[in-house]
Amino acid sequence: VDDMLRILHPEKRAECNDIFERIFTGETVGEFETVFIAKDGSEVHLRGTSNGSHQGKSQRTRGIFKNITAARETEELQRLSAQLFKNTKEALLITSPRRVIISLNAAFSELTGYSEEDLIGKDAKDFFSFESEEGDLFPQLVKALENGTHWQGELWAYKKTGAQFPISVSISAVVSRYGEVSRYICLASDISEQKKDRHDLQKMAWYDPLTKLPNRRYFYELLENLITEGIEKDKSFALFFLDLDGFKEINDQCGHLKGDQLLEAVARRLKGSLREVDTVARLGGDEFGVLLEKENDTKKVLAIAQKLAEKISAPYNLDNQKVEISASIGISFFPQHKTFDSLLIAADHAMYNAKKTEGVQIKFAKED
Repeated sequence: VDDMLRILHPEKRAECNDIFERIFTGETVGEFETVFIAKDGSEVHLRGTSNGSHQGKSQRTRGIFKNITAARETEELQRLSAQLFKNTKEALLITSPRRVIISLNAAFSELTGYSEEDLIGKDAKDFFSFESEEGDLFPQLVKALENGTHWQGELWAYKKTGAQFPISVSISAVVSRYGEVSRYICLASDISEQKKDRHDLQKMAWYDPLTKLPNRRYFYELLENLITEGIEKDKSFALFFLDLDGFKEINDQCGHLKGDQLLEAVARRLKGSLREVDTVARLGGDEFGVLLEKENDTKKVLAIAQKLAEKISAPYNLDNQKVEISASIGISFFPQHKTFDSLLIAADHAMYNAKKTEGVQIKFAKED
């Protein structure tokens, strides 16, 4: 007995010693469990039954033990998994192979506002939006899970209030010992702040911080896309280069603060004078660019250019100081000018011709 007690788990020695004493007094002990320490230091869980043979007192004892280590380790793993599922700060959702929601943790409820009663038994697809810039992500997700056991990406989720918010999602399939998917586990986290940060960085990269208009990079990227679309779909458009006349003098005389206020006011007037489909950008300094999509009619384009010139020429009130400027506008057309460089060069030359010609604010570029 002493030898046996020495290899018992310290926390089990007192309990087993009590069992042995009861057996030696002739008591029949039912089923019990204990833990031994193996030579390699690992724990061995045993379930046993034992009884004593005695005449007045026990002379010997007999025990039958079964190794239940694997079962206990599985139970412990399940307990830890349940604890992790319950207490993790990550939102977790478990569904059947047919997407029926089986369980969710407190973090998922906190994230979405839905309770277990709201979601259990419902189709998980109804609580997410799979639309993205690349189209519907749902077929892609299904295909990925059919070909493997994992999908990761960004989706939009619905709060109980109906509001949408962006989430990062990792979906893993749990495969049974028969090789079939038994569950899907969805791990989700709110990425609203990251999205906002990315949006802010994108604005810094593509927009002018002063006027809030698209910048040169954005404008040139859009121009290249319009040329490609124009070639593929036989579409036309007009390009304006617009330069402010008299701005430099006001900027030098009144100061850069007034100059910035003037540029902001010009940007507002330009944007307010164009259609939703058109684009105005600040290309740098006092130069602006305009793209009129789906427009190649000279009379209509001239009317728009004249409207812009009139808007810019109207007086400005900068902190009770009245100032006036004008604009020179050069115009080129696609497909009359077929390439990126030829469109820009033609509009630029036309603008400078307008600037050099007294009394003229608008010039059309000559065709290639």
